[in-house]
Formats: sequence, C-alpha cells, structure tokens
Amino acid sequence: MATNIEVKAKQGESSDKLIKRFLKKVKKQEIIKEYLDRVSFFRTKSQKKRWKRAKNKFLKEKELKRYQ
Repeated sequence: MATNIEVKAKQGESSDKLIKRFLKKVKKQEIIKEYLDRVSFFRTKSQKKRWKRAKNKFLKEKELKRYQ
C-alpha cells in the first residue's frame, strides 16, 4: 500500500514543528508499523545458519569468477 504524506510549512512555522507534524501524520497512518511488520519476522537458528551458509557460498563463487 503506497502512501504519500505531504506536509507544507505554514507561514512563520519552524522546521522543528514541521517535522513534528509530519511524524504525527506518519504515526496516525501507522506507516512505520506496517513497514516493520513486512520486513521483520522471526527466524529460527537453523534458518539463520542456512542463510549465512548460502550467502557465504554466493560470495565465494562471485570472488572466484572475478579472478577467472
């Protein structure tokens, strides 16, 4: 879900207040919570090991291809 939040500065408004209003709108629409729900998830120890092993294998192969 794409969401655009636009906050325009009012006449004579400081940047601190502008940022505060922006953050208030972001919190109200729960954009950060939605993002964290999408990207953060629980991984077991075995999943972490498997991921690390696969990453290292990929990097090793990439390094070997580089010098051939």
